[in-house]
Amino acid sequence: MCECTTASNSILYRSVVDKFPETELTPISRVHFNDTIGLERVKSLCNPEYSSVELFVKQKYYALAAAAALLKYVEYAQRIIYTPQSMKIEFQGSPNAATIDLESARSLELVQSQCGERNVSLLGSLDRCLTPMGRKLLRANILQPSCEEHAILERQAAVAELVSNYSLRALIQPIVRRLYGADRLLILSTTPVLHENNVQTAEQNLNYVLLLKNLLDVVPELEKILLAGKSDLLCKIQKKLKNDEFRLMRERIVETIHPDARSVTGCTSSNMQRCFAIRAGINDLLDIARQTYCELIDDMKSQ
Repeated sequence: MCECTTASNSILYRSVVDKFPETELTPISRVHFNDTIGLERVKSLCNPEYSSVELFVKQKYYALAAAAALLKYVEYAQRIIYTPQSMKIEFQGSPNAATIDLESARSLELVQSQCGERNVSLLGSLDRCLTPMGRKLLRANILQPSCEEHAILERQAAVAELVSNYSLRALIQPIVRRLYGADRLLILSTTPVLHENNVQTAEQNLNYVLLLKNLLDVVPELEKILLAGKSDLLCKIQKKLKNDEFRLMRERIVETIHPDARSVTGCTSSNMQRCFAIRAGINDLLDIARQTYCELIDDMKSQ
């Protein structure tokens, strides 16, 4: 059934193997992962008593695709055939989180208004996030709210402290705004690192390094500010930011990258930052090229 020759090279495959070393993994061809077939199989195999599961899974692309591939494997590899309407099928979402079906989310206008106005939804009303990652986290918590009382009370206490302590909130907001690129770095955990020897790969990898340096520069500042926090959640965050590994990572980066280099937006500004990001003395050809570039700029200014 499998035609996958590159499965063992994927980050996901290696992560699963490391997490479950005693489990035998059987790769299945991508063609068997079909959400339409998965939904049809769920409808035909699920016992009528549990048919409400269709409301939860009909928009769950990955769950349905995985179900289709699993049933195909069971039938052809293990030679097991299930009788129609004989299975108990359940949908399990994130642990310790409530599940809201798509129709309920639409009716309650959780993330999108039925009249098309963005700010009319609950997400639009609550969205005061300073970073894209914060906005994604808010959306996830609206669609899958926590059902742990301890976690809810912790968040409420942290929000109450930030609302009542204006000085602490005013110090945190500009620092958090500088964490704008965290979501871009998280993508690296699921995508292969580029190793091609070309200009595009070099620029992209250097952008990631500068972005990581930006975040590591923010960590000690945020950790120092959170020392004034009293709520349990803020104290936990402060302790995590105190980890020495952040400092060691930054020290390793500045061995090659100039301490003043940073990630910026805009084509011209980002090109300038990349040009002078690497320290002098690391590569002689790079130093000569930069010196020539500076001389050309000076000549253009003098004319």
